Amino acid sequence: MSHINRFTISNAAKALGGASFAVALSTAITSCTSTTTKHSEDHAQSSEPVEIACNNYQTVVTPIGNLVNNVWNEHSAVDYDWHQCMATREVDGETQYGWVWDWPENGTEIYAQPQITLGQNPWTGHPEPFDGYPIPVDTLEELSFDYDVEINTNGKLNLSATFWMTTSAVIQKEARKDTIAAEFMIWTYANEGFYPTPAGSKFGEITASGVEWEVWVHRQWHDTSGLNDNKWIYIAFRTKENALKIKYDAAELIAYSIEKGLISKDLYIADIHLGNEVMSGQGDAWLKKFDVVIREKE
Repeated sequence: MSHINRFTISNAAKALGGASFAVALSTAITSCTSTTTKHSEDHAQSSEPVEIACNNYQTVVTPIGNLVNNVWNEHSAVDYDWHQCMATREVDGETQYGWVWDWPENGTEIYAQPQITLGQNPWTGHPEPFDGYPIPVDTLEELSFDYDVEINTNGKLNLSATFWMTTSAVIQKEARKDTIAAEFMIWTYANEGFYPTPAGSKFGEITASGVEWEVWVHRQWHDTSGLNDNKWIYIAFRTKENALKIKYDAAELIAYSIEKGLISKDLYIADIHLGNEVMSGQGDAWLKKFDVVIREKE
């Protein structure tokens, strides 16, 4: 039987302990600063950002998912007095979610990936399960994204959705990095000065959800921070045209990867997140819309 569950602001109170099989957020925000990167203009009145979580990897449960202050490569900033926080602001009486950061202006590698997350990252242990995760890849009928993100920055970054895929059918109470099999990235935006391509080499091209994608693959990818020695396959689907506002069904991209022998149909999606890989500079990002729908095959 097909299962569809939708998470909305109206039923958020019932779902704060975990998202079942869908997450939806429809909001509108505007920038209050000058920008070098910005998706759209509107005329809502917004307050100044309020920082709500600034500790390394601090997680905040919100009605739209878990905000995670991911600073996985912060040690590469060396002596720079960097700063990154999860944040909120009020827009026409509604709370909006995002993040703010300050990293070296001349950075040449990714320092952090602030993000909104569903599920549970396999790099750490989790004493309690997150409802609906991990997701068996072979049960997926639909994994649709619909988001609109505003980014204000003087630095270099991208915007991508990422799934960690594992061989484990359960969420580990203690981290088991040996279960990590694939890093599946969907890269829809990168500004000037960011890496010109994803990692690895170009594997092919595909049109899915009415969008033209390049496919990049690295079969022995690794932790570029140098803190872990395990390896996995890295698969990145990059839009040919930059998009901060986009709709697509990632199930089509996963099916392509299985068909081409890049990943096994027996893997599990441990988590789903959308965030910025930040390479340099200062800025803020805001989720104007974030909607994920997951549907199982009948």
